[in-house]
Order: sequence, then structure tokens, then C-alpha cells
Amino acid sequence: MNILQKTDMKRTVIHALAAITVLVAGLSCTKESLELEYTRQEDNIDKYITNLLKQDTTMRVTYNGGASRVTLKAGEGPALEDGNNVSFFWGGYIFTNNFNKNNLFQTNDIEQAKASGWDTSDESRFQVLNINLGEYPMIEGLRNGLVGVKEGEECYIIFSGKRGFGNRSVGRIPSNSALLYYVKVQFVGSNQ
Repeated sequence: MNILQKTDMKRTVIHALAAITVLVAGLSCTKESLELEYTRQEDNIDKYITNLLKQDTTMRVTYNGGASRVTLKAGEGPALEDGNNVSFFWGGYIFTNNFNKNNLFQTNDIEQAKASGWDTSDESRFQVLNINLGEYPMIEGLRNGLVGVKEGEECYIIFSGKRGFGNRSVGRIPSNSALLYYVKVQFVGSNQ
């Protein structure tokens, strides 16, 4: 190998190392900016909840694992625990610093569908969801927000994109979206 070939090889190695350094730095910046976005979403969720509580002091807020549950109507009986059965109607909304009925992305509640201007002619699409909380696959924010609900409770469960679908776009939901679920609990019971 002559001197020119060795010099070219050194340049290639130096360029490869520089490219790897830029890539790692870029990934680090992307991760940092994503964490900043989630923090901004969580701050906006807190502001929204603070404003709700100013309007109605009977509402209660419960925090669990990054999810905020705002109880609009109190329920009764035992609180839902992981492994218990629960039946509920729900509407999922993209949270853009407030509750906007036009941001509905999915629901099993005909009332929420009608309020958002959805076609409700096929009423069979709107059935209560009956699940076991420990066995049913769902996103972390919704699962954490449901823990502790009671029969008859109506609530908002709100969380950042970190506890939602993260960097995946799902259906009508853009990646890294904060979400709000409006939940109406029909039944809570043990799995016995």
C-alpha cells in the first residue's frame, strides 16, 4: 500500500467517525427536543386542569403514573384495581391544550359521536367496552388513569404523548400527541 492509499484510508476513517459523531449528536438532540415537547404538554395539561378546577370546585384530580384523572361526576363502590373488570363508554380526543369535541379520533359512546358530528346511523358500533384491566391491551396513560375509577364515575383522563402512542402515528392521531379520554364508567367489579 502506497502513501496515497494510506492517506485516503485515514481520510475515510476520519469521515466515517465524524459522520457517526454527527448522527449520535443528532439523535441526542432529537431525544432532548422530544422530552421538552412532553414536558410542554404536561405543563399545558396542568394549566388546563387548574382552569377546570377554578370553574368547578367539586371536581377532583387524581395523578397516577403520568396520567391525570379529572373526576367530573363521582362514582360509588369499590375503586378499580389492576386485574378487576370494568365496563365503560369512552371517547378519545387529541388534546391541544383544551377539550375540543372536534378532535375526537375514536369512541364507543354514541352521545360523544353525535356531539362531534359523526355519523351515528350504525348504532351497533356504539357498545359499552367490557374488559379486565390487567389483561386488556391499552396505552399506558389510559390504563394508569383508569386505576381507581368507580362505578358511575365520569372523568377526563389526560396525558402527554409519552404515555400515549409516542412517536407512532395511529389512525387520525399524529405522533407524539397529548390525549384526553372522556370516560363514563358503567361497572367495576372483581375478577372472581
